[in-house]
Amino acid sequence: MPGRTMPTRRRRPVVEDEEEGDAVRSAKRPSLSGSVKRARLNGSDDEADSPTPDANSPRESPEAFGSHAVQNGDAEAGNDHRAGEFQPGAIVRVKVTNFITYEKAEFFPGPNLNMVIGPNGTGKSSLVCAICIGLGWAPSHLGRATQLGEFVRHGMKEAFVEIELQGGPDEENHIIKLRIPREGNGKRWWLNNRESNHNTIKALMARFNIQIDNLCQFLPQDKVSEFAALTKVELLNQTLRAAAPQQIIDWHDALKELRQEQKKLQVKNEQDRELLANLETRQQNLQHEVDKLNQRKAIQEKIEKLQKAIIFIEYSTAKSKYTELKQKSKHAKENLRRLESQVEPLLQSVNEKQEYRDKIEAVIKERKKGLLLAERAADHLSTQTEELGRTIAEYEQEIKAVKQSDAARKQRVQKHQAKIRELDIAMAKPKPDFDAKKWNDILRKINTKKKEVVRELNELNAKHNELIVLAKGLREEQANLKTELGELESQAGRQASRIGTFSPDVQKAWEWVQANQGEFEKEVYGPPLVTCSVKDDRYVDHLETLISNNSFLTITTQTRNDNHKLMKKLKEMRWDGVRYYCVTGQLNRTPMWSAEQLRENGFETWAMDLVDGPDAVLNMLFNGYNRHPMSLQDVSEEQLDKIGRCSKSVSFVAGNTFYTTTYRSEYDQSSTSTKNILSAKFWTDAPVDTSAQQEVQAKIEAINAKIAHLKDTTVTPIVTRKEELKDEKDKLVTEAEQKSKKKDDEQRAEGEYNALGSKRERENSALQDALNDGDDVIRQIKDLELKWDDDVLKKAQLGFQHKEAVSKIRDHHELVLEAEVMFIEAHSDFEVLKEKNRENMERLGREKEVTKQAHEESIIQKEKATKLLKLVENMMRDANEQGTSDYYSEMANTKTVEDVQNELAAEEAKLQLTHVGNPNAIQDFERRQETLEKLRTDVAATDHQLNRIDRKITTIREKWEPGLDSVVAEISEAFSYNFERIGCQGEVGVLKDEDFNNWAIEIKVKFRSNEPLQILDAQRQSGGERSVSTIFYLMALQSLAKSPFRVVDEINQGMDPRNERKVHERMVEIACQEHTSQYFLITPKLLTGLKYDRRMKILCIASGEYMPEDYKRLDLDTVIANRRAAIAAA
Repeated sequence: MPGRTMPTRRRRPVVEDEEEGDAVRSAKRPSLSGSVKRARLNGSDDEADSPTPDANSPRESPEAFGSHAVQNGDAEAGNDHRAGEFQPGAIVRVKVTNFITYEKAEFFPGPNLNMVIGPNGTGKSSLVCAICIGLGWAPSHLGRATQLGEFVRHGMKEAFVEIELQGGPDEENHIIKLRIPREGNGKRWWLNNRESNHNTIKALMARFNIQIDNLCQFLPQDKVSEFAALTKVELLNQTLRAAAPQQIIDWHDALKELRQEQKKLQVKNEQDRELLANLETRQQNLQHEVDKLNQRKAIQEKIEKLQKAIIFIEYSTAKSKYTELKQKSKHAKENLRRLESQVEPLLQSVNEKQEYRDKIEAVIKERKKGLLLAERAADHLSTQTEELGRTIAEYEQEIKAVKQSDAARKQRVQKHQAKIRELDIAMAKPKPDFDAKKWNDILRKINTKKKEVVRELNELNAKHNELIVLAKGLREEQANLKTELGELESQAGRQASRIGTFSPDVQKAWEWVQANQGEFEKEVYGPPLVTCSVKDDRYVDHLETLISNNSFLTITTQTRNDNHKLMKKLKEMRWDGVRYYCVTGQLNRTPMWSAEQLRENGFETWAMDLVDGPDAVLNMLFNGYNRHPMSLQDVSEEQLDKIGRCSKSVSFVAGNTFYTTTYRSEYDQSSTSTKNILSAKFWTDAPVDTSAQQEVQAKIEAINAKIAHLKDTTVTPIVTRKEELKDEKDKLVTEAEQKSKKKDDEQRAEGEYNALGSKRERENSALQDALNDGDDVIRQIKDLELKWDDDVLKKAQLGFQHKEAVSKIRDHHELVLEAEVMFIEAHSDFEVLKEKNRENMERLGREKEVTKQAHEESIIQKEKATKLLKLVENMMRDANEQGTSDYYSEMANTKTVEDVQNELAAEEAKLQLTHVGNPNAIQDFERRQETLEKLRTDVAATDHQLNRIDRKITTIREKWEPGLDSVVAEISEAFSYNFERIGCQGEVGVLKDEDFNNWAIEIKVKFRSNEPLQILDAQRQSGGERSVSTIFYLMALQSLAKSPFRVVDEINQGMDPRNERKVHERMVEIACQEHTSQYFLITPKLLTGLKYDRRMKILCIASGEYMPEDYKRLDLDTVIANRRAAIAAA
């Protein structure tokens, strides 16, 4: 099985330190290729369209690094990756500009496993984002930002992503480029350096089977948890897209569609059959109406036959009338022909005159055409003459303009001559002295000194910032301590501190409640010791005697859920001595006696009225009722008797005694018990232990001393030195600007002196050109005058031609007049002869009208008979089938239409007299019968469709299910093997269901020997176990993968080192086999001594504000080589 095949492992060379062994081989071949923050060179940093170096050649960037850098693998591993090893669609290169954390960076991954490593926040996941967005997918597949503009680096207007994909056989690589604006939706695409569109990019992705929206292929950091949370059905769909042949996916889709159609048809068929049975039952209940319906049917059939008989009779009558009219039309035509032969000789001369007139009219038209042509020719000659006149005028204007421009030329000659004289004078002066080396040395010294000042200033700023942060932390701590001190000094604070003297557990519980009030549905109140107070201190002893000691330390909730949550927390924290009480009802403040009764019984007030606090707490203290009278004076025996008569059960305090009267109904007697009032110990102003306040005050004073010490010994010297350095920097900047300006002035003067010779040459050349232009002016004027002469001659010739054309117009006009006179004479002769033969013409016209009318009547009657014939033919076919044709023939021969209509009326009256019990029974029966027939047809059709779908499902499933089982079996075998390598168990299976939409993948795993295989889900396993299962499942798909590459971002989060090491080893073995797809593994952490293969490539990302400006100092290969050398020397 492919999943069990192990590639030959290459042994790593023996090195002194296993942790550094992989990188030392490339110490002399640096391959840095990008940065996020790059220094400007020559005043420009725009290299978005610069040529891309070869993906497999060593590269050294000419630009300095800022705060990021990317190490694109070791050179030895990189040189093993030839272009031919990349599968079509694999990523050969990724280049980003102003993208998220990157200013500029370029990645050159290998064709097999690519590990992207670096600390958190360096931009590893930014590479994943670039791959997703740069290949045409939406940001929603990343689980991060939702707008493309949010991926543009802060402070930049736009970002660029460029991705190079390996082409197919005999095909160049495809380069996709995307421009992302910060504002708006104006993204632009390029494909192979030609502007393209999103649909074209999507089509290319489909061609290479790149599925960024498939978690089995592309698993970004923020989607890792979603993979484990995929439903089993979703996992099957994603797995098939990633690993199964397209035919399997198509069959699955077809089966789901067929099953959906089958369920709809089954529901419809069941409903139709139920309705059919119902209708048939109801139809049978109308059987008693059938006889009457048959009688009506017989009458209706006779009525139908009589109606058809009328049509037969009407057709016979129409046919006879048509024969008669046809004969009449024939006689009229014969009469017309005889009349035409009689008047023909008389009309011949009229026709000849008419023909002669028409010929003359044709001649007039021809002669008018000749006249029109002659007029057009004259107009054309006139237009040409006018055009030549305008051309001659233009020549005259051009000659005038040339002469005027010659005057300007002469002025230019004088100007150039004067300029040459000025230049000769300037060239005669001595040459200015300019020493570039001297000025460069001066400026270099100033800049060097300025850099030293800036470096020291930056170091001081860093120290100052650290001190500011330290001071801020101290001040925050001081503020917190002052707040704590204020709370301790307040009345509530003193009372809260007293809780601890009675019960430390209650104090801890109350502090937890205060910190977590937001988790409760309603406010939870603390013990009455801190939430209540006594309005009159004289009654403090009386009240504490009335209220139990435990009640003073009881926490009060207002809902059952809050009570349950508090109880759970107390048990969890083992605060066993804490009492809590749930109050859900309203406090009843109505006393049991009126104010007058209270005074009569010797009392001043009620206990509840003496305590100030929340209603819920008072409800808890007094059990919801205001029934405890209070008095500072003792009561007499008479008053006690009166109290017993007023209330059988009551508790009250009078003087120094607490009374409790209890009534026992079984004896119908009351008993009274008493106890002495004790001194209060809760609601007192007893002094509070101030040791806590003194401790807090001591901490505040210590922080003040520390802040003062920092300010005197560190901050003040730093601030003073910073001001000195800023002044020195400003002076250096001013000096550099002054020296640079003076250097520029001297350099400009030398350049201007050196340019005097070339300026004189240009002026002399311009002078010669101006002198030569004089000859050109003479030639130009001569040419224009020759053209003017030619056009004047042509204009004269056209004048003679125009005169001849006007003469021809006159000749044609005379011919037209002659023909028109002849037409008038011929027309007059024709009208005279026409008047003489008017009577014959009118007689002939009347005869023609008679003939026409007879013909039209016969046609109308023929159409009527033809329409009836069609009806008769249709009825005769039915009659022949029914054997009633003789009946219609006899009716047509023996009866008239009126006879049959009378008989029809009699039958219709008989039909109306035939009643049924239910007036609507006939309509219901007929309508239901139609519905029954339609339902039977529908049921039969549905049965046929269901049989057809069953056959289709069977046919497709016989091909699809074995293919699916085979794919899942291969995945399961590889998955199980991967788990065996780490001492665990795992398997993958198919959950089959009648509904193909519910077929699913089920993954079972076992991480401990004492437990059975359990289904993998988001609840049973830990995060690390889910990560192991996820990566092993993705690795199991590797041998079946259709996609050219896979991306997994921080899948190793939550794994223990042992599992992470084994998972990594297995991933290297699988992903570095020959002919496997490309793999990207993104991880912020890396164990030492991990398995290495020459086919894998390491992409290191470094970041931080202390990145050196010189990128060569960041070369990780050189760093490792130096480390090696240091170890060897030691």
